[in-house]
Amino acid sequence: MNTSEDILIVPGPQGPEVWRAQGKDSATPQDSQKGRNAGWVALPMRSVISIPMRFPAMADDRREAAALLELEGIGASPTASDYQVETLDKGQREQRAWTVLQSNQIPAQAQQANLDAKFAPSVAFRQLKRGELQVWHEAGHLTIAVPDESGKPVHAQALTAVDADEDAAAEIRCLLAALDLVGVTPEVDRVVLQSNAQAQDTAEAIAPFAAATGMPVTIEADRPPHLPREVWRLVPPTVVQKRLARRQQQSIMLAAAGCILVLMALLGAFAGRLWSRERDLKLEAARLDAQQPEIAIIENARAHWKALEPAVTPDKSFMETFHQIAQLFPPEGITLQVFQIQDGHVIIQGIAQNQGLVNGLREDLTKVPAFSGLRWDFPNQPAGPNGVTPFRADGSYPEAEVTASL
Repeated sequence: MNTSEDILIVPGPQGPEVWRAQGKDSATPQDSQKGRNAGWVALPMRSVISIPMRFPAMADDRREAAALLELEGIGASPTASDYQVETLDKGQREQRAWTVLQSNQIPAQAQQANLDAKFAPSVAFRQLKRGELQVWHEAGHLTIAVPDESGKPVHAQALTAVDADEDAAAEIRCLLAALDLVGVTPEVDRVVLQSNAQAQDTAEAIAPFAAATGMPVTIEADRPPHLPREVWRLVPPTVVQKRLARRQQQSIMLAAAGCILVLMALLGAFAGRLWSRERDLKLEAARLDAQQPEIAIIENARAHWKALEPAVTPDKSFMETFHQIAQLFPPEGITLQVFQIQDGHVIIQGIAQNQGLVNGLREDLTKVPAFSGLRWDFPNQPAGPNGVTPFRADGSYPEAEVTASL
């Protein structure tokens, strides 16, 4: 059992008391500061309404519905956490039931209790005996409990009387008469008045009370409380609201935590992909670095081949190209000023007596089979004042243009 569930807050003669349960029927008093995280809070009998009932044998759910109709008949509209029905005579054709309903007089220790605490009437923390009508002091007033033949409460309530006197005895007689009218009166043959060490109850002091009750009255020391033997569902409305607010906050926190986990998973996947790509890039860079010597050999061989290409390719040699172009010039009218082969380009520049000679040269250059692989560019240049027309022809191989663009 958890430590918090061992701590009990029960109403004492002067106010709430804190106890720690030890074993089945024993408890020890504790400091009041330890009641902050109490697992059980006893509701004073002035804060609950005890209603004895009688039903024919029926299923538990039908008995619950019948008790709820009885409560609605007296003007109450309780929720599931406001009332509880305890059946006493199970297995018999006529069954007595003890119904407990929360009132509006909820004590502060119950409203400010731990949100996970359990709540039960104070009589559930006491040990009742068959045929023994038990009376004790609770928050300055007398409280009475009437047990059935098995020691379970048939009825319990706080009296208006403060001391055990004739007025208290009159209330007890009225209470027993009311139970007799309902038909739930158990066999009660004595009254036990429990008091603490500070009380001044003596046989002489309670003699008028004993004479008025008409039953033997004994005085006993107040017994320590014990954990309730039943499962109680009573919860004060303020605690219900706080639990609902906490549940909503927990739902919001869980939703936020879920979103954070999803984002973390997405970021983790993205980081994993980045790491994988970086690893691939490093491997590729290492592979390229390992191939650098081979690439250098290939580039060197390519440079040598470029230098040897004009010598092994007649169409691209300097003299052959110049010879082919010289054959295209007419005997007169055109003067060649520049002939240049550089970086895959053949540049021809000069002057002609008229534009017709330039057009003829342009047409001849594009028709010569030796220059079929060249792309010629003839920018238009204006003629001079005496009709002399400058010309410029720039022929380039396609692979030269690709190399220049790279």
